[in-house]
Amino acid sequence: MRGKTQLELARVLGVTQSSASRRLSGLSPWTPDELEATAAFLKVSVGRLFEELPHLDSNQEPIG
Repeated sequence: MRGKTQLELARVLGVTQSSASRRLSGLSPWTPDELEATAAFLKVSVGRLFEELPHLDSNQEPIG
């Protein structure tokens, strides 16, 4: 979500920042509408939200 904040996403979703954080952390489920809104917010397809991303170290460099 580079260049985007959890607060901005929360506003798009109509939830609190903490609710957005719980969704992003996998602690709360997403609704289909939230997935569509998030994809639009990020300007990606919904499918892209489910692609596995490389694991990054603290310097945002791929691990392994």
